[in-house]
Amino acid sequence: MKLPFLDRHEEIARLRRFADETSSSLAVIYGRRRLGKSRLIEEILPENRIVYYMADDRVEILQRATVAREIGRRLPGFERVHYPDWDALFERFFQAAPAGLVLALDELPALAAAAPDAPSVLQRHIDRRRPHGP
Repeated sequence: MKLPFLDRHEEIARLRRFADETSSSLAVIYGRRRLGKSRLIEEILPENRIVYYMADDRVEILQRATVAREIGRRLPGFERVHYPDWDALFERFFQAAPAGLVLALDELPALAAAAPDAPSVLQRHIDRRRPHGP
């Protein structure tokens, strides 16, 4: 039985507005463990709009392969390609992902410990796709 999700109206509204943006963006949700951050993501996005990956302590190559497999659930065949680095994986994701598809990387500190370059490579791909205003 799934417990009801209570008292997160402001956070849900803010994240829904963010998720409805038309340009690529990066949101960071942080806080102490076991407070409902992962559940908050589940509550705001329908299953068909999210690629969800929870990082762990495995080596980088295994994490990259697992991220590709999770992306493959929404983009069939994505996992069949060998991605030699995060740059190749994120490049293909951003080229192939339909508008509105969200890549949620949970436990980012664990991913960064195994792959220190992954967060900055991801940020570079996001920055390249954002419209630059005056």
